Amino acid sequence: MKVVKKIIFFILPFLCIQTNALSEPILKIGSTNVLPGGQASLELNLVGGTQEYAGVNAQIVLPIGFSVSKVNRGNLLSENFFINWKVFDLEDSKYVTVIAYSNIDLITSSNGVIFEIIIKANDNICPQKIPTPFINKNINTKVNTNHAISNTDGSESVLHHIEPGSIRIEGIIIGDLNNDESVDLKDAITAMNILCGIAPEKMNSVSTISSKESIGLKETIYILNIVTHLNNGCK
Repeated sequence: MKVVKKIIFFILPFLCIQTNALSEPILKIGSTNVLPGGQASLELNLVGGTQEYAGVNAQIVLPIGFSVSKVNRGNLLSENFFINWKVFDLEDSKYVTVIAYSNIDLITSSNGVIFEIIIKANDNICPQKIPTPFINKNINTKVNTNHAISNTDGSESVLHHIEPGSIRIEGIIIGDLNNDESVDLKDAITAMNILCGIAPEKMNSVSTISSKESIGLKETIYILNIVTHLNNGCK
């Protein structure tokens, strides 16, 4: 019996630590698909957590070629929550700041949608998969942090985790040699290896660059231009 008690007292602290870790909420950006020139809803979700919250704010990076038409309340926000949003331009992208808070109501459920961000893609944007992370530093000094969930009286931010999302522009991704839905340095290295005879010569996703279904100097230069931002990825 004494041995059993010792085992219980040894394991109990670890169980408590695990329980506390699981109770911390997650701000999670969703993933969405959109056609060139089309609209889609990018969601900011709240997952997990055992508390009630008075407000949320976040700054989410959007790729060039997208605009925001409006931001809607998600199912976790009642009409008593004031919401505000604004888009800011960065050097090579932009970000949208979203804020929700209330003095008379609380977020009482910890699994659902906080915001629906309605995004629109430019007509000439090219098929690709683009990450949508939270901004990694606080650029907008008018907002207290790049992401926060406030406690019930709004006096401080609670501990929380974050998960990025993604936007997939539908269509054939030209130059995606490894089929990971993006054109990056890995594809450029693969193309150069093919020129040296190291990798298989035939690749599916580059066949539309030229009439021949093989990787040559033209295809390699095309991919390198994308990686070095001399080409936006459109043929």
